Amino acid sequence: MLSRDELADLIAEQLMPAAAELVMGPAIELANAILEGYAVVKLPESSHIDEHGVSWNSADGRPLVTVANEDVWAGDDILDADAAEGEGLALLAAARAARAFQVRLP
Repeated sequence: MLSRDELADLIAEQLMPAAAELVMGPAIELANAILEGYAVVKLPESSHIDEHGVSWNSADGRPLVTVANEDVWAGDDILDADAAEGEGLALLAAARAARAFQVRLP
């Protein structure tokens, strides 16, 4: 996940590319507002591209998802782009909640 400072740097660079440091205050406020309600993550590079489509694998090589034409294959399930987005957002929310829960444990 992007840190607040990394996100603020990106925002400031977009707001004022020639002098990002001049808008760093508002950029930090925007970054805080975004991170309160959203999990902002860097998208991973695909693992490989072949005749079956574009695939992303876990670190141990297990296939996670493949995009073939307009279809998304997740495990043995085929999803359209909207369903895949919905499931992805739910997974991000679950991961974020799990991390928040871990922080509160003694």
